[in-house]
Amino acid sequence: MFVKSAFRAVVGKNFSNAYSLFSSLRLEANPLFHWNSKITRYFKKRDVDSACKLFDEMPHKNVVTWNCMISGYIRNGMIREARQVFDSMPIKNVVSWTAMLSGYAKNGRLEEARALFNLVQRKNVACWNSMISGYVNCGRIEEGLALFDAMPVKNDVSWAMMIEGYFRYGTVNEAESLFNKASSKSLLLCNAMLAGYGEKGSIDKLYDLFMRMPERDVASWTCMITCFMRLGEVERAKRLFDEMPKKDTVAWTAVIKGYLDHKRIESARELFDKMPHKDIVAWNSMLSGCVHNGKVEDAHDLFMKMPERNVISWNLMLWGYIQQDDITTARKFFKEMPMKDETSWNTLISGYQTEEALVLYVKMLAHGFKPDQSTLTSVISVCGILALQSWGKAMHVFVFKIGL
Repeated sequence: MFVKSAFRAVVGKNFSNAYSLFSSLRLEANPLFHWNSKITRYFKKRDVDSACKLFDEMPHKNVVTWNCMISGYIRNGMIREARQVFDSMPIKNVVSWTAMLSGYAKNGRLEEARALFNLVQRKNVACWNSMISGYVNCGRIEEGLALFDAMPVKNDVSWAMMIEGYFRYGTVNEAESLFNKASSKSLLLCNAMLAGYGEKGSIDKLYDLFMRMPERDVASWTCMITCFMRLGEVERAKRLFDEMPKKDTVAWTAVIKGYLDHKRIESARELFDKMPHKDIVAWNSMLSGCVHNGKVEDAHDLFMKMPERNVISWNLMLWGYIQQDDITTARKFFKEMPMKDETSWNTLISGYQTEEALVLYVKMLAHGFKPDQSTLTSVISVCGILALQSWGKAMHVFVFKIGL
């Protein structure tokens, strides 16, 4: 009954109803899917305690459940806990190994990643790519290349990672040489070359490759627009945007951000108002542009119109008030914030030159957040003003220990 109803919904193009029916069917056939999905949702919300509680309460677990726990811990930067779950798994599959390996690599723990990589008996492409990505992102390009050369099977992601690595840590010639060795000049590889040329400011090579590409997607066009904007070719970037056969929110946002970077606030706002579908990134980009250009009132009006806000939105407004030395409004705004992160606390503290900075600093630590360099500078400065030499010395020692 479920299946027939779902397919009737598909034929009738009632896709939302079809999705709901298929989801119900999946839950009915596999109740573990519901539990696993809830664990993933908790981790995405950074509600680690609820995820762990649910995991402990589950009467039955499958390998997907364990993998959800590993990925969730890694998502929240809890690598040690992820490894404990990994080691406790009764049965591991390739997803388990790849998730743990990727977690180590993304966090720069390459020796542990390599040790785990060497234990994998049947390595798939994702395992190899995770290890290569770890080396490349840490600037260890030669070690990444050695693995790349040893790969029995490479995919486009493998080639693109190495090309990006050469652009970042090597030379344009090395990136071009590797690109030329690829048997297939796929869209992904061409886009990697476009991005690399843009980062290096090789505008002639950038444009030449773009014109020679047999096919282009939205990412290709957006890469060109971003590069032209970065190089100050604002009108050229806008012409490309107008020529785009298909635009997405990323392309619209790239032009808006480009205008804002070049202090063309009115042009940015005009385009923003024309944007058919605005996501949170577009709203925050426009908000950031207003704040960074001293238009805090305009930013506030925009902030009030936002259909949804995240912590970045709130932090931008907070920073705007601090920049205007409006510490009273900033403090009131901070108290109203439904969500706060380290940036929120650091931003507010940096605006104080009184003992209130010390009070907030202590509260920040009590909430489990870490100070950044600007916060510590503010606290040390206040210690000097108030002649609190013992506090000042303690701060200097703390700064030295954490390497700021």
